[in-house]
Amino acid sequence: MTDKDPPPANPISDEEFAKRDARLTEKLDDLEKEALEKKPKPPGVGAMF
Repeated sequence: MTDKDPPPANPISDEEFAKRDARLTEKLDDLEKEALEKKPKPPGVGAMF
């Protein structure tokens, strides 16, 4: 064991990470909105369990 951590496989800056994180969050929000808008629950959907 060494006292140095191995470098990350794909180092990106905090700024770049924040940008990617924001984009992913946006995509998730869009997907959630879509799901809520479509949301036609067939009757008896809970009876399957």
